[in-house]
Amino acid sequence: MSAVIIQIILSCMFAFSASIKLLRTKSMVQHWNDYQYPMWIMNITALLEVAGVIGIIAALWIPGILKYAAALLSS
Repeated sequence: MSAVIIQIILSCMFAFSASIKLLRTKSMVQHWNDYQYPMWIMNITALLEVAGVIGIIAALWIPGILKYAAALLSS
């Protein structure tokens, strides 16, 4: 049961992180500009986070997917 709660919390955190990248909030753009990262990498990172969130949610029903979702989110 606690693993399910942790999965839900993690999926919410990564969904929020992906959404602020995809919406290009002022603070996120400033952060990426400060580190001089190209803006297109922000989109790739956000899409990988979205894929990881989908994987975490799918892992509630298919536990074998969790390791692949974790690999996406660790990159």
